[in-house]
Amino acid sequence: MQVSLHFANIYVTSQLKLKGSQVKTFREKLWLDQKQVCELCGAPLSLMDAVLDHDHKTGLVRATIHRSCNSGLGAIERVSKYGVKDILVFANGAAKYLEKYAVDQTQIIHPSHFTPEEKALRAAARRKRKKSKLKTK
Repeated sequence: MQVSLHFANIYVTSQLKLKGSQVKTFREKLWLDQKQVCELCGAPLSLMDAVLDHDHKTGLVRATIHRSCNSGLGAIERVSKYGVKDILVFANGAAKYLEKYAVDQTQIIHPSHFTPEEKALRAAARRKRKKSKLKTK
């Protein structure tokens, strides 16, 4: 089915598929329609940081979002590589999980986490080792 649509001074044909040369204008139009707000995080969105997000399975354009939000969303969507069947169930579960654990539930710190004080001590030890190596050369 051949469809012609006039949107943002763009004539889109052939199943509503944008041409590469139309992406910039279409992105700017969506950005203005969204009142310069990222659809994903809700924060103000500069045109320079706005990307035209699309579904990688269907190719359908969704909205303009921050470049960093787009990267984060891509990581979430790629979780299916690890056996997740329903991305929406996973994303909703992740949101509830993060909200629950925003307040400490265990009082236990993971061994791979370093406090600012521990980081400073480790950095000082590295500098000391590096300095002693330079003296032995």
